[in-house]
Amino acid sequence: KKYYSDGVNSVWTEPAELTAYKAQVAAMEGGASSSAASVAPGAGAPAAGGAGEPPPAAAAVPPSAATTTVEPPRRKRAQPVVETPAEPLVFNSQEERVAAFTSLLLDMEISSTSKWNEVSRLCNQDPRWLALKTMGQKKQFFAEWQTRRMKEEKEERRLNLKRARDNFLKMLAQDTTIDMKTRWRDAQQRLSDDERYTALDDEREREELFNDFVQELARKEDEEKRASRRLRFDAYMAFLKEFPEITHSTRWVEIRPMLEEQRDPRFEAMDESERRHNFQDLVNELRKVADAEMREREKEKREKEKLNRDAFRECLQQKVTEGVITAGSKWRDMKEDLEKEPAYLAMDGQPGSTTREIFEDVVDELAQIYRADRKYLRDLAADMAFTHETTFEEYLKGLETVEAEKVDEEKRKLAGLVKSAEVHVRLYYEELHTKEVAIYEDEQRSRKRREERYHHLLEDYYYRSDHIGISWKDAEYDLRRHSAYADLKDADRQRLFHEYMESLARKMGKKLKPAARDDGVASEASDTNGGSAGAAAEEGEEGEVGTATKSGEKSTLEDGEEGEEDEREESSRRKRQDDDERDEDRKRRKEKKAKKEKKSRRRSRSEEGEEQDEIDDRKRPRM
Repeated sequence: KKYYSDGVNSVWTEPAELTAYKAQVAAMEGGASSSAASVAPGAGAPAAGGAGEPPPAAAAVPPSAATTTVEPPRRKRAQPVVETPAEPLVFNSQEERVAAFTSLLLDMEISSTSKWNEVSRLCNQDPRWLALKTMGQKKQFFAEWQTRRMKEEKEERRLNLKRARDNFLKMLAQDTTIDMKTRWRDAQQRLSDDERYTALDDEREREELFNDFVQELARKEDEEKRASRRLRFDAYMAFLKEFPEITHSTRWVEIRPMLEEQRDPRFEAMDESERRHNFQDLVNELRKVADAEMREREKEKREKEKLNRDAFRECLQQKVTEGVITAGSKWRDMKEDLEKEPAYLAMDGQPGSTTREIFEDVVDELAQIYRADRKYLRDLAADMAFTHETTFEEYLKGLETVEAEKVDEEKRKLAGLVKSAEVHVRLYYEELHTKEVAIYEDEQRSRKRREERYHHLLEDYYYRSDHIGISWKDAEYDLRRHSAYADLKDADRQRLFHEYMESLARKMGKKLKPAARDDGVASEASDTNGGSAGAAAEEGEEGEVGTATKSGEKSTLEDGEEGEEDEREESSRRKRQDDDERDEDRKRRKEKKAKKEKKSRRRSRSEEGEEQDEIDDRKRPRM
């Protein structure tokens, strides 16, 4: 049974079994005393203190006694001494044994922290202690019960603390004087007498709960203010949306007079700053919508531009299939033809990749494929003769011959290239042919420049009428120290010399002497026919010299007969003629020099344009 103590006295209720047992013992002791008195009646009289007094056994505690008042124990809990009943308790099942042992631990107020020795000392006199037979069963059950009890006590403490906290918060909520500005030390004085205040022992926890409560009041007040402000905001925004004049570009100073004229409560409920800020929020929202629409239009535009680029690329691929566009195609050559295509016109003025960039991408893709085929064709063409006059049929036949001679049969692929990629075979032919033609033209230009230099050399030496009869041998003596003379072959020198003399004679209005022409013919014959032709040329030269001498002597005699006056006139005329010839020759040289400089500038610009095209080709992005 439970003990109750006020700190001074302890009161406990005696068990009914113990009361009955004490009564039985007292009755047995009373019977024994009566028997002793009948045997020796006079023996106990002096000790009794007088007749009529009851015997000592009659002074035992009556059976009806229920409570006993004792001095407060020195220990924490009472330790009654309970004697074992005469008859042990009977249990019909293991559950009854466990229940009896559990009730024993609860009745004896055994806690979850009690030690086994203490439990054994307190409970071993109770009949229920024998409910579990062995000491091992008792210890095992006590350990399990102690664990469960520890959890139960922890849960009880938690529930009690939660109940105390809830009651404390209810107390705060019922106090109408507490608001979000109340301080703890002010509220503490008013609440300290309340049982719910004292039920919570920790002072710090009380203050924390109070602060949390006050913060919650402030939060709820803020929420109410925000909700009210939100309602006014929604009403004001609905009011603004009723005006179609408000767009994403509207300014507050423009729309404000119109809003004030309405005198709408939704407008009046807002202060000036809120009106302006909320109006700006609406404008920002409209601007976002406008921006989203614009982005959508831009997206559609980009998709359309991509479709146009894809269509133009398909157009180019079609021309690749037809063989119109190859790996060597140039934009400047194909532009005029492509400008007629609808896909090209659709991309006119479109941003992003241009038609030229797409064209160059396609050509680059073809060039990557062409490079592998070109390497094989180049190896074959290196072993065959190729000039500027070689035709495509001769070129193809030459490739077949070289392949048959130098390439193993299993590695040959010229026939496959001609069948599947003939455009590559023809493209490499055009590349070689263009190169050879350029070399040939360079050689011709170089030859022409050498002949022009030689011609200018002749003009510098022979320009008067008396120069017409100069022989090749005499001229050779004068010309051979110049580089323009050394740059030409001997046959070309003589040929150009005689051609120049004939041109000079025609210009002077004179007829070239046969001896001079024969000299030229004899000189050319000497280069081709050997010694006999040379001898004939020498004889012809001697005849020419003799004829020229006789003609000169006859002319001198005739001039001498005409007189000294005619000679002076002739000399003056020749001098004027020589001056005119020199002036004309000087003018002619200036004109030729100007033409030469003009051609040089034109050639330089052409070369610069080709170099720029090559630079553009190198800068072209590769796929």
